[in-house]
Amino acid sequence: TSGGVGEFEIGFIEAGLETRPTVVVVTETDVVEKGDAAATTSREVASLATYDTLPTYYRAAITAVIAAEAEDFERVVGVAADLTGVSDPLEQLDIITAAVEEVSDLLALIRFLERSGSNLPGSTGTASEDDVVATSASYITTVRTAVLSRACALAVAEEYDSADQVEDMQARLVTLIDVELDTEPADETFTALEDLRASLISALTSVTDRLPRLRTVTQLAPIPALVLA
Repeated sequence: TSGGVGEFEIGFIEAGLETRPTVVVVTETDVVEKGDAAATTSREVASLATYDTLPTYYRAAITAVIAAEAEDFERVVGVAADLTGVSDPLEQLDIITAAVEEVSDLLALIRFLERSGSNLPGSTGTASEDDVVATSASYITTVRTAVLSRACALAVAEEYDSADQVEDMQARLVTLIDVELDTEPADETFTALEDLRASLISALTSVTDRLPRLRTVTQLAPIPALVLA
């Protein structure tokens, strides 16, 4: 402790490329592709629904459900999906999806997802009415999945100022995806949404790692401005 000489041995190895074959870098493109896959899958599931076999009254009920979803989308997001004169529900879905793709306001899409999805008709237990509910659910899932896909794509393209902002956005979108998963959509849609969820988390986590965090500090005593500077 008072003088003397210390000797240390430090070993070095030649620097080289560090390979991590188990690490997958998820990029913005990956999230977009996963979102597109989820939207496409849900649309394909809806196309297999039993709409054509239902009585006319129930077909009208289903198109009314989709129209209500389109009106809600326009009211909350501010982008119109004009279904005037369109009676085929799959054509209606295509129109709404096209409107979704025009939206560049991420928060508007999130507001729609948080407020919509309650337009399903009730069921009294008959086979036809159960088909109406199932078919309507598949169509609404298609609309909401298209919105989720667009929202996730916008989220990973967003410019953030802090890691806190990224984590808040990630939490909101993951919660919305989980809500959609809880509705127990068709297996193909469920799997596609899970893939989108995992890709989104990985992509936003990589953004978080590069950004500073915001912290609120309360000083217990005055501090000179020069010190703060």
